[in-house]
Amino acid sequence: MLRHLRAAPLFLLLTAAACDSGSPTSANTTVNGLVFTRANGTRLSFAGAPVAWCGAWETGYDERPALHVLVRGNTTQPWWELTVLQSDIQAGVPLTFPSQSVGDKQVGAHMFVLDPPNEASTAELDATGSITFPGTPCSGPGGVAFAIDATLGSEFHDGPTIAVTGTFRGPTADR
Repeated sequence: MLRHLRAAPLFLLLTAAACDSGSPTSANTTVNGLVFTRANGTRLSFAGAPVAWCGAWETGYDERPALHVLVRGNTTQPWWELTVLQSDIQAGVPLTFPSQSVGDKQVGAHMFVLDPPNEASTAELDATGSITFPGTPCSGPGGVAFAIDATLGSEFHDGPTIAVTGTFRGPTADR
């Protein structure tokens, strides 16, 4: 309960920013206020710029429409990705972690972080928290915006967690 109350001010700030996206400049500008923190308290930094797009969850395997946000690195640099089923996004309604799956397919939101040698995601049982969207991305112009307050579980036995908090807003690219 406290986690959701802490995320409320972030969500209100994000909602206000999203409502102010009437100018072309703000609609095409990425504002990445996400902070990724290792269990030891150090912050992760990412070399790449975020890219968001709407498309299949996984082309050729799972064609369900999804939102993707990716900050790509390589196998020696940290990077992260977020994939969310469009049908699960409801404005103002938090999607909670750990992520769920039905059969061999994910539902809801899934975030993955590579922080060599660690890998962490919202699909792990010790993942907690939520992500909230003030609107429905991929349903027209306006891009994507979300607030997140989560802990991602390590994909390795007894590996360290990674916390992610903050807000994100940016355009969606054609893919």
